[in-house]
Amino acid sequence: MRFLLSIASLFISVLAIAQTTPASDSTNNASNGDVEIIVDADVEKMENGRIWERKEAAGKRPTYIEGFRVMIGFDKSRTNASRLLTSASAQYNHQYPTMMQYDEPNFKVYLGEFLTYNDAAKVVNTIRKSYPLARVIKDKIKAPEGYWDNEEEE
Repeated sequence: MRFLLSIASLFISVLAIAQTTPASDSTNNASNGDVEIIVDADVEKMENGRIWERKEAAGKRPTYIEGFRVMIGFDKSRTNASRLLTSASAQYNHQYPTMMQYDEPNFKVYLGEFLTYNDAAKVVNTIRKSYPLARVIKDKIKAPEGYWDNEEEE
């Protein structure tokens, strides 16, 4: 307890000294804390390019939208996840696209791209017969053809 009190009193005394110390003369620009930023021309060119790309992209519609996928499984081993992907592709690729993503520390295998949760949930019920761990995951999906045209008509 004495230790805590001594640390607290030391802290308070340091604060008191800091508040009573007069500020340095502000007439000298070097002591005002002015900072000069020197930028390499290549870095400035690269940053201007990024700004231009962001402005260009702001007027366009996004390629990816919020949607749903069915995750059928995952594994730390890329080989095992690839086997799962091959099996799912052979079984369902004619109906739904399959893909594998690395999400540290696992490789995850997904099936389909769905606009609504209900569409994905219907598919999960049939897929669970083959892949009992299948579940619906909210994810970015590629906007289907004509997706933005429908929105404009409303």
